[in-house]
Amino acid sequence: LPALTSWQEDGGPFITLPLVYTEQPGHGKRHNLGMYRMQVFDDSTTGMHWQIHKGGGFHYHEAEKRGEALPVTVFLGGPPALIASAIAPVPENVPELLLTSLILGGKLPMVEDPLGGHRIPAEAEFAISGKVPPHLRRPEGPFGDHYGYYSLQHDFPVFNVDHVWHRKDAIYPATIVGKPRQEDYYLGEFLQRLLSPAFPMALPGVRSLWTYAETGFHALTAAVVRESYSREALGTAFSILGQGQLTLTKFLLLTDRPAELEHFAPVLETVLERFDPKRDLFVFDHTSHDTLDYTGKRLNHGSKAVLLGVGEPVRALPAEYSEGDMPDIEKIKPYCRGCLVVQGASYEKDPRLAERLSVHLA
Repeated sequence: LPALTSWQEDGGPFITLPLVYTEQPGHGKRHNLGMYRMQVFDDSTTGMHWQIHKGGGFHYHEAEKRGEALPVTVFLGGPPALIASAIAPVPENVPELLLTSLILGGKLPMVEDPLGGHRIPAEAEFAISGKVPPHLRRPEGPFGDHYGYYSLQHDFPVFNVDHVWHRKDAIYPATIVGKPRQEDYYLGEFLQRLLSPAFPMALPGVRSLWTYAETGFHALTAAVVRESYSREALGTAFSILGQGQLTLTKFLLLTDRPAELEHFAPVLETVLERFDPKRDLFVFDHTSHDTLDYTGKRLNHGSKAVLLGVGEPVRALPAEYSEGDMPDIEKIKPYCRGCLVVQGASYEKDPRLAERLSVHLA
């Protein structure tokens, strides 16, 4: 298969649009369909980049506790709705094949594996069947990723291929993963618009919610929430941070004012007009992070923050900057009302720049 090597420092070629199907061990037909990076090691072996918050990884964790290999079938191609469902941030117990059928407006056609494995979507171009053995890891990566930098090399489970089915004259689907904006940016935006009406159903205190593709989605989230009693918004923040893939949110902005969340600048202005930094900014250390996020020093670990901006405005935001130069700052530019962007040396070159700047501004 023509698996791509996309970037100069990639660890090798990988399958970029794999639809990885697994079933929960010992629990009938509860399944997961996810898109997990598969580095091609040789003709019959790949990596399986199951991240901490992914349903396929949960299935593998259960199989590993039982000392069993987990059967896996990887679909390539099929209805575009199948790809959308595989990356959709739906609750863990919502079957992705059911979501595919809902998007299609009819039941997804399936066929049997002639060798008795998982059923296969009838329109898939390829079906790669095999097993992931327990307690076996192999170095995988690095790879250029959608955050705009390389995810590093780590040990991940190994997928052993038993057989491959394909359609006659099959078409191999692929995409480029890397610095935004790539195709995954637009897939994420589509899914947000498709699924955002469901957030108030799952989270009663939430009026609307949006994550921002420019930050890799997980890094920045904003929500319009209900504040019918004092600090209700804070309780809603905890609910959001405990919900599925939203648990990987790094920075969460909340307001009870009507806002079009797709447009970040006016959302930030709405919050900044209302927040009290001594009361409305919360930082939580030692929390879980997206496996692909390397801003911290440990894989899967980091901190989160919540910023509340509810009620009536407590300040008028300046729209222009006229205070002159700042020491060791090269560029100064307003981003929106109340938010100034400054540019200086990197932390590696000048680790105390932010400290000096805060003293100057005080």
